[in-house]
Amino acid sequence: MKKIIFLTLAAVGFVSCEKDEKATVSTESANITAEVSATTFTLDKTKAGDNALTVSWNKTALNVATPVRYNVTLSYNGNSQSTELTTQTSTTLTVAALNTLCMKLGTTADAAASVELKANVVLGDKKIVASSAPKTLTITRYNQDFYIVGAASYVGWNANKAQQLYQQEDGVNYAIYTYLEKEQEFRFLGQQDWNPANYSLQELGVRDNYKYFKKYTNKYLQKGGAGNDGTIENIKFYGETGIYKININITDQSLTIEETTADYKPDHIYLVGDGVSGTPKWKIENPVEMTKTAEGIFETTVVLQPGAEFKFFGQKSWSGKQWGNFTKDVAGDTRYLAPKDNSNIKFNGDGSSQYKITVNVKAGTYTIVKQ
Repeated sequence: MKKIIFLTLAAVGFVSCEKDEKATVSTESANITAEVSATTFTLDKTKAGDNALTVSWNKTALNVATPVRYNVTLSYNGNSQSTELTTQTSTTLTVAALNTLCMKLGTTADAAASVELKANVVLGDKKIVASSAPKTLTITRYNQDFYIVGAASYVGWNANKAQQLYQQEDGVNYAIYTYLEKEQEFRFLGQQDWNPANYSLQELGVRDNYKYFKKYTNKYLQKGGAGNDGTIENIKFYGETGIYKININITDQSLTIEETTADYKPDHIYLVGDGVSGTPKWKIENPVEMTKTAEGIFETTVVLQPGAEFKFFGQKSWSGKQWGNFTKDVAGDTRYLAPKDNSNIKFNGDGSSQYKITVNVKAGTYTIVKQ
């Protein structure tokens, strides 16, 4: 059975009307009762589109022509986030929407956090004339993924192919080295689908439920153009076409774009390492030459020994183009490429089977598949 909590909105006296400084608003009629559908939540990424929390209230009438609207504010550790304004007498948050609000508040993933909730009566766009007494919700959010999609990106406007960013070891930074095209638009999704989670710039005109990035690289990024409904969804990229390091930090909700000199359409890719059939140990002058299958995509099939380590090069010499594992100092197998500050790719082959290795330097990824 769902627990129902009753919230009484407290009157705050007489408030000046936003449109008329001389007018006063009696808020005695703003006393309303609200209901909250639950107080404890363990959010599940696999149920992102399901409804999580519903807050409802009685209709409030005030003696002004200014429309009366409502929203809900969540607060944690000195930070606050509000839901979209509505003229309805209830608002419902999906699992994804509630999770995103908690991300914006700075709660830690996979840990229960005490979040304060208030329901508000609002005049105009932001004048709160009454708020409920605070109630505490206990919310455990999940790690949100970020996927890039759009004409500026390698995948185009194909949500089901949206490119996932690599979540780094600190758990708060997400990054990828990937292709971006000049004067094209993109945005981020929370899944390989258009809904429920979308992330864009926190700027005027951007759809309220898409607003996320408080800070971003102004040199390269601006809000995109308005759609048919007059709202903005996307981010427009103004750098030169090429490979960039994209980094998202969920602590300060920042988006940074770092320019690189990496080549996204090399003529050759060579595999060099240890524990790889067809090449002596780390002999750059005698590498495995990979086969080009498309722009920026190369593949080869080799036998890999246990603990095999290798990198990719654009020439038969140590200086020049190279790509390695995304982590900087410790060899590993993230399946993400880094053209600088990288480590060896380390993979435990069985010593006898063939493994197909595919490198996509345009997308910034690689795959290793046993044949």
